Amino acid sequence: MQSIAEYFTRNNISDFIFVPNPGNAGDALINAASFQVFEQAGLNYQLMSPRALRKAILGGKTPQDLGLADKVVVLGGGGAFTANYSHSATLIRALHGAVRRLILLPCTVEGHESLLSQLGCNVSIFCRERVSFEHVQQHCHGPEVALHPDMAFSLQLPWLLGQPIGAVGLKKRLRLYFGKRAMTMLIQRRGTASLNAFRLDVESCARAIPPDNRDLSQLFSLGCQTRAQNLASAWSLLEQVARFEHINTNRLHVAVAAFLLGKRLDFYANSYFKNRAVYEYSMAGRAEQVNFIGPALTTLANIA
Repeated sequence: MQSIAEYFTRNNISDFIFVPNPGNAGDALINAASFQVFEQAGLNYQLMSPRALRKAILGGKTPQDLGLADKVVVLGGGGAFTANYSHSATLIRALHGAVRRLILLPCTVEGHESLLSQLGCNVSIFCRERVSFEHVQQHCHGPEVALHPDMAFSLQLPWLLGQPIGAVGLKKRLRLYFGKRAMTMLIQRRGTASLNAFRLDVESCARAIPPDNRDLSQLFSLGCQTRAQNLASAWSLLEQVARFEHINTNRLHVAVAAFLLGKRLDFYANSYFKNRAVYEYSMAGRAEQVNFIGPALTTLANIA
């Protein structure tokens, strides 16, 4: 398996446009790791807001209008190229035929068969687990397709600690303040032995949510538009996970944060194959640390 840095070197790519994956604190953790990989490899990137790019495309702007024609564009990894979300498909559909090269960092891919079949040899897709890899291979005939762990597994905590965290807006600072206050109050009541951090959205599996649940990915979501937002959000997520000895979650990147910090982890399935597939590809070798709870991959693939 080639690393992301090796891929850029092999293809003589040193300058590109990077569009982070939008979303919550988990996505910020992915994006922070991407910044680290780029910067340690000496790559020169220009950050473009995912929200602004999507808005421009939906408003009728073309890649030529946006100055992206004949550029290398790198889309942040994550779970936005799946049936529940339209973000990645919107960008890929608009960009793939106009840019010099389009690169998708390690992602989960579900559905979108028609779009996948249209992609050409100027597209490279990194899949973060084998279910997506096999799906993309089946429906793509031009792109380079590779397996690579989720970018967040690459994150070096000393690097993140050493980064100057730029200013975020007043609303973001207030969100951080109240989020940290809520966690401190929870610890005062419940202690630090265990944290329930289950998601509450469409991927939740309609799970019964414990009364002391704290969805850290949403609680510390500051946006992914700027480097400062991503780093502050990623650091806040790690800071809170570090306070507990044991984590129960079906949030993939709360689980990855716990994994990086060496916490005991009960990692639950989400509504489709993503969590189980990432666990099997990147975490199953640490059975003494991570316990996965949920259906087998074959069952989840049939449901999907």
